[in-house]
Amino acid sequence: MADEKKGSRDRIPAEARHAAHAGGDDLPEIVCPECLGEGLRKVKLMVAGVTVLLLALMGLLWAQSRPSEVSVQKFVLTDGNGKVRASLGMADGGPRLELSDAEGKMRASLAVPQGGARIVLLDAKGGERAALGEGGNESVLQLWNGSRDVRASLTMVDDGLQINLSDAGGKAIATAALSKSRSGLALLDGAGKPRAEWRLADGKPSLALLDESGAPRTLLEGAGDDAVIALVDSQGKRRAALAVTPKGGRVEVGASDRKAALSLEATGDGPVLTLADPVGKKRASLSADAQGARLDLYSERELSRVTLDATATGAGLTLLDNEQKPRIKLVEAGGWPSLWLGGTEAKTRLQLDIGQEHETLSLFDAEGKRRVELKLSASGPSFNLMDSTEKPRVELSVTAVGGDVRVLDADGKPVKR
Repeated sequence: MADEKKGSRDRIPAEARHAAHAGGDDLPEIVCPECLGEGLRKVKLMVAGVTVLLLALMGLLWAQSRPSEVSVQKFVLTDGNGKVRASLGMADGGPRLELSDAEGKMRASLAVPQGGARIVLLDAKGGERAALGEGGNESVLQLWNGSRDVRASLTMVDDGLQINLSDAGGKAIATAALSKSRSGLALLDGAGKPRAEWRLADGKPSLALLDESGAPRTLLEGAGDDAVIALVDSQGKRRAALAVTPKGGRVEVGASDRKAALSLEATGDGPVLTLADPVGKKRASLSADAQGARLDLYSERELSRVTLDATATGAGLTLLDNEQKPRIKLVEAGGWPSLWLGGTEAKTRLQLDIGQEHETLSLFDAEGKRRVELKLSASGPSFNLMDSTEKPRVELSVTAVGGDVRVLDADGKPVKR
């Protein structure tokens, strides 16, 4: 029975060896050897002490008999009280060294059974507290608490390292790994499901917060000069994002189909707010710069159809056709409005100006030439007809004293009637 108990300490339990891989592909990879801390240093010191003791024992035997070969089944060292303090023998097909305390209880063992090697440290109650094992291409370091629960384990394989940490009840709470291609750290909930993951792949770090089902809901990514915080719904679709680029910052709010319904971007030129329709096409934008503010409304082809500008000198409303040519303009300057109507060639066809001294209505031909002008002032109305060179040829005016009609030639001289 005692040999069976000793043999159990010589073998790495399968569940312990593979606990480091419990996360599978769902967990990232990680960590550095420095993270092993005081436990690993103690194991190294113990191995050194065992080696020194073994060499001293062999030297003593050699000094006493000086044979060419020593062949025994077991070495036993006892103290002055007859307590066994160390023994070296064979077990499970390999050598085994055991070290005991003053009470005769085994506190450390080094064994090399078939298939690997193992070092074990035990407490005063005989419970394993630390173990370092090797087998095949895998090495495992395990740490236990007083309740015999594994609290930490380190597994090293050909392509990297992995560490698992557990709570007082033995439930996994964190896992970390390091390989040539990527590194990572995962924090787990009480059910053993990952809830936070940090990754470093190809030099690009990322942080993910996951829900109960393991789906990422918050992402933080950074690469070069760019950084992004994204909020994801339960279907894995991005619904909101905050990004920082060399040009400035950007906020996006998306619909369930991952189309950005609203975006706000701030750059050195000024902020821009953009609204999109359900299919992701830009339909409205509001921008501001050093000159003023501008509102644009877009068609389904994402062509601007309405613009509203406001500057220090005035404001203007422009309506454009499908060819992006202005057809109607309403402008305010100096506190007085003007109305402009354009043709298909974006040439003026009608213009109405209202000023402090007078109001003027002008009609233009297809070439944009002023041909008719109606003006109202304090002295009375006037009506002018112009030729293709915009020179007045007929003038009709009405004042308080009467009306007057003048016909002018090409040089602007009155024609005698």
